Amino acid sequence: MPWPAASARSYEKLLDDSFGSGSRTPKCLRCECPVTCNTRSNTLLWRSAPSPASWPDKRLDLFGVVVLALVTALRGGTFRDLVLGISPIFWIKDPYFVHTAVAAALATFVIARFCELPQTVLLVADAFGLALFTIIGTEKSLTAGAPDTIAIVLGVVTGVGGGMIRDALSGEIPLVFRKEIYLYATAAFAGAALLVALGRFFPGQPYRRLIAAGAILLLRLAGIRWRITLPLFRSKPATKESDTNFPSRNSREVGSENNSPARAKK
Repeated sequence: MPWPAASARSYEKLLDDSFGSGSRTPKCLRCECPVTCNTRSNTLLWRSAPSPASWPDKRLDLFGVVVLALVTALRGGTFRDLVLGISPIFWIKDPYFVHTAVAAALATFVIARFCELPQTVLLVADAFGLALFTIIGTEKSLTAGAPDTIAIVLGVVTGVGGGMIRDALSGEIPLVFRKEIYLYATAAFAGAALLVALGRFFPGQPYRRLIAAGAILLLRLAGIRWRITLPLFRSKPATKESDTNFPSRNSREVGSENNSPARAKK
């Protein structure tokens, strides 16, 4: 089975174990080893989104865990600040963000060696993290004077951008582009748009942030629980009528042979 397909199947087993039927300890479908091995330790910092980068097949060492954790924690906000022209970037201005990310990665790396991290807790924590970072990114963009549309986009990028770069560095198709992620970027987009709309109709009201964050949380958890997905891209299969409008390759080859100079000379 190709590795991307195995990653998707492993993610399905993880969700079954957390929110439905399935064995208590899911296993990677490629190597049949428990998902709870130490290479999954970076998932806590990554707002616990299960990804192929944390599966045992990757065999990440401590340095790899810390680097990917930093990329995931800081990349979305870095892109936002660069686009908005904010200087210095948030983690350069306040190194506390870097210290926290490294400490969380190290702590999770060690803890995962001695105890099994509860999958339900990780998925719920990820949903809370997605809501928090999306709202922070959208609010900061609006404060910087970005138009509403740009603020929504940058809010989504703040919430999911780090995970996309993480998956790319791990040689995987980002999970936000897959069916198995269940309303991840969609929930972030809906919450960011709701925050902007509430800011227009109810300016200065602090509860709008809570409402928008709650919408993201509910959409994400509902997507996980009931496997809600967006329609997949599928091209329409060719019909027989369309096939008859174009000559086949064999007929073109026969025609080219008949019209060749050597054939005409004979």
